[in-house]
Amino acid sequence: MDVVACAGIVEFWPGRAQVWSLLSDQMPRYRKTVHRAVKTFLDGYRVRRLECVIDPRSETALRWAQHLGFQVEYLMRGYTPNGDDQLMCVRMD
Repeated sequence: MDVVACAGIVEFWPGRAQVWSLLSDQMPRYRKTVHRAVKTFLDGYRVRRLECVIDPRSETALRWAQHLGFQVEYLMRGYTPNGDDQLMCVRMD
């Protein structure tokens, strides 16, 4: 048995949290099942501001975040340790 996806939420303080995920190369094969599970979980998670950091070069990741209800808030220049830009996406409740 292989792990397809692993994800979670880190709460910074009441009202603000950030999602994270690690996805295997097999994720596309299970995308509908994983999407439904993640969407159901997020729809039941109550927090005023839920954040998601996305690599702007990954159109697939951005599309998925948007399907989960996230919107691009701004571009974070030089955000990663090697200086890559990232997008801050948010889902407001």
